[in-house]
Amino acid sequence: MKTIKNKLILGLSTGALILIGLFFSPYKFNFINQNKPSDFDFRANSNTTKQHNFTVQQAQQELPFDQQKLSLMIDHLPEADQLKWQTFESIIIAKNDNDPRIDLELKKLSPQLHQALYEKYNTLKREEHNSRGFIVFLIARNLQSKDDIEFLKKIYQEDPCLSLSDCHIALEDDPHHNSTNQMTLVYSQMSGLYSIEKQLIENPNRLNNSTFRDEILQILIQAENFPVISVQNKAHQLRSRFKL
Repeated sequence: MKTIKNKLILGLSTGALILIGLFFSPYKFNFINQNKPSDFDFRANSNTTKQHNFTVQQAQQELPFDQQKLSLMIDHLPEADQLKWQTFESIIIAKNDNDPRIDLELKKLSPQLHQALYEKYNTLKREEHNSRGFIVFLIARNLQSKDDIEFLKKIYQEDPCLSLSDCHIALEDDPHHNSTNQMTLVYSQMSGLYSIEKQLIENPNRLNNSTFRDEILQILIQAENFPVISVQNKAHQLRSRFKL
């Protein structure tokens, strides 16, 4: 009994010494702070990488569905397109229509970037006229595909915006700014028409292609049916000018 008791006392003493050693060990913070990103080597630890990806996925799921979709599209763009997207976003934020990068870097955009622009347009509030009009301008001046044509046709299928502060509510406008406000309310629609006009002036031979000619005609017919007279008149003017 005495031998067992002595062993028990010895074991307890040894355990206490180990605990004390761990408590005062200089490595104790490695255990406490092991969840810091800088403590992980993602290349060596696949389990850690999975945990990191799960965290990113969780963050994406907190976004509205259309923004989740856009975020994933941007993540999968080639590096060159991602740089152009950053340029586009910076111009949107600055609201600078005279930024020279618009013609230097954003003149020609890939089909993948066009798809991202469609999604970006859908994430914007209808009252964000400048941003939405800028996207329409970028698509319309560089028509590449059937998707571009369908995107523009949908612009002229939207309900007209009734006021600057709320597209669903008509408010009394200041008569001194009425014409400017009315133009702003149809900025997306007019941006598309003026971009098409500029493209046809610079390259009228595109209308020799029967498919392209028919697609432009479809857009203009849709615009003529948009319930705002200034848009209708502009579309009719273009049809007359280019004999469409």
